[in-house]
Amino acid sequence: MNPKDAADTKSPRSKSTALRAGAMGAPALVFLVMAFQAPLTSTAGNMPFIVGQGNGVGSPGAFILGGVILTFFAIPFAAMSRRITNAGAFYSYISAGFGRPAGTAAGWVALFTYNVLMLVPVAYAGYFGSYVCQAELGMDVPWQVFSFGVLLFVWLIGIRGIEVNTILMATFLVAEIAILVLTIIGVFSKTGFGSVTTSFAPSEILSGNVGLALTFALLSFIGFEATAVFGEESRDPRRTVARATFAAVWVIAGLYALTTWAAVAAYPSGDVVNIAQTSPETFLSGAAVFGLGAWSGHVLNWLLLVSIVACSIAVHNMASRYIYAFGRDGLLPNVLGQTHPKYLTPHFAGTVQMLLMLAAVGTCAVFGADPYATLAGLSGSFATLGAILLMTVTCLAAIWFLKDSGESLWVRLIAPALAFLGLATAMCLILFNFGILAGESVLANVLPWTFIPIAVLGFLHGRKTFGRVVVNSQELLPTVDRLK
Repeated sequence: MNPKDAADTKSPRSKSTALRAGAMGAPALVFLVMAFQAPLTSTAGNMPFIVGQGNGVGSPGAFILGGVILTFFAIPFAAMSRRITNAGAFYSYISAGFGRPAGTAAGWVALFTYNVLMLVPVAYAGYFGSYVCQAELGMDVPWQVFSFGVLLFVWLIGIRGIEVNTILMATFLVAEIAILVLTIIGVFSKTGFGSVTTSFAPSEILSGNVGLALTFALLSFIGFEATAVFGEESRDPRRTVARATFAAVWVIAGLYALTTWAAVAAYPSGDVVNIAQTSPETFLSGAAVFGLGAWSGHVLNWLLLVSIVACSIAVHNMASRYIYAFGRDGLLPNVLGQTHPKYLTPHFAGTVQMLLMLAAVGTCAVFGADPYATLAGLSGSFATLGAILLMTVTCLAAIWFLKDSGESLWVRLIAPALAFLGLATAMCLILFNFGILAGESVLANVLPWTFIPIAVLGFLHGRKTFGRVVVNSQELLPTVDRLK
């Protein structure tokens, strides 16, 4: 029997720990990352928080400010991506800079961050799904039906494979961007671009609760780092990841700033804050109706539900790959590091992720939590804080890792230092305002500090697993591919 015949007789049930390499080119990866952002979900869901509770008319500038900070971060992040390809992303990058115990601590923070982040689109699915069903069909359906339904659908799609996910989300993304662009054109064709020129004035951007505004603006960006998470499944990851990262940051900043600017312009400046606070479910659709007519409100409502599903798929894929990376490297049960024998997807990790979400949503349903103000607000604030914490530490890891890389001084020191200062400032603003962001409660005041014991336990777990604390850029995970 020749080797080929032997390979053909191999059981399809044999265990695999490999993801499907080369499943995505650069355009597909950009589509996937943009779908993770779910432009319609981010604008319809996060914009009312930013306008109503944050800096009002200056809200468009919050996206520009967030984009500038994350552009600085993307420079060292892209440089590291050219040397490291691993589904663990922050986990592997911080391991490369500060040693594997520190990377494990970051990995545990990432595990909690991205699993909690999954609750945001799930909560939006319940809130907006219930509203749209009532507004469009006259049917009163409990929000829990939509939240649980999205979780089950996303789990099944996640098992099928990244290629199917990409095709679905690319289709959804085109429709989302189209309605947003039409809304922008429609609003400004009536008001003119000079209608709210103060939106980008520093005095307006820094007015109100800028900490809250920046939190939910940065929440809208979370997912651009998924370029690294899906690097193992992309073609030519050394180039693809870097290009997709910059493209994602710039497109997100421009599209969200313009959309928010148009939404603010569509309402009387004296009423816009109150409208965002009292009617978050119709804030974006009302702007679309103003610019395009009544038909656009109906189209936007249905597209919003599609966008939420796309966002849920992307977040689920990202969260499950963190669980998978930990299982593959022995930091969680090995079974979580196995992939589907046919589709090469992390199906065990995806199942665990879905079960965790079912338990969390079920608990909120039992206690009567509001899906938008409580579940989405609390989860979004927590996840944003966790992601910014990871990015801040990654900046320092990049400085250490890239010091002998041959990169320019701008890439290996100046850009990561500027990103560190911006992200650290944002993190402080979030901490000081967390009670307001997430609703004043004992849970809201305690929750942000849980990252400390999570990181400490993760560090101890990593030290026990890997032996000693090593700060050495050469000590990388076995699955990491590093350029010599």
